[in-house]
Amino acid sequence: MSEINRDDFHQLALKTSPFKGRSGLYYCYLKSEKIASALAYIFRNSDSLDSVVLNDLLQKAGRLPGIILRYGNKSLPQAMVVAEVFDLIALIRFVTAQALITEQNGLIICREYEGVIRRLMEEGVVSFLSLEDFAVPEIVLPEVEISSMSDNKGQNKRQTLRTSPKGQNIRAQTILKIVNENKKVSIKDISKIVRDCSEKTIQRELTGLMQQGLVRKEGERRWSVYIPAGARL
Repeated sequence: MSEINRDDFHQLALKTSPFKGRSGLYYCYLKSEKIASALAYIFRNSDSLDSVVLNDLLQKAGRLPGIILRYGNKSLPQAMVVAEVFDLIALIRFVTAQALITEQNGLIICREYEGVIRRLMEEGVVSFLSLEDFAVPEIVLPEVEISSMSDNKGQNKRQTLRTSPKGQNIRAQTILKIVNENKKVSIKDISKIVRDCSEKTIQRELTGLMQQGLVRKEGERRWSVYIPAGARL
């Protein structure tokens, strides 16, 4: 869709019942759509989707744009809409504490929702100067940087795991931390800590970490153990 068509659509939206004369509310609607899409992208195809809390988060994030629309049509009070956003912030913090989302991404999403609350509280007071204000910036999720073990010379190395479309970097970080802290672990050992996925998934994550040179495998089949790449048994 071209910029001209987008501007035309924004002009049309601002003439409709929910947003007429309420540009701040339209911004909240657009921003809530972007956040919901970002969360859906982070967790798509994730093995953590069987988490009740995570499913609750995704469903509530997906419903928020519609809730904002109903508020615009005077079907809901402002206090209820603000409460919904605060509930989403609490859920984001909870899944961050469960390591279902990285701390960096959790912080970014919380800040985006805090911005929605500020706009909602200012709604009816703040106005925009031009249609450029509706070019809601994309939510940029950073690469995840984690500390690795020291090399043979005792110098610290830093390794980067890029955010994958399946959200696997979250599990990979946890598994790498377990290997680094315990120095020698089996898949069964890891599965006692990482309980939101199967042993086969853990094995796949370990394979990815080995391909990045972060983890090394010793032994075969049921006797296999995983150690930090620079360690010696």
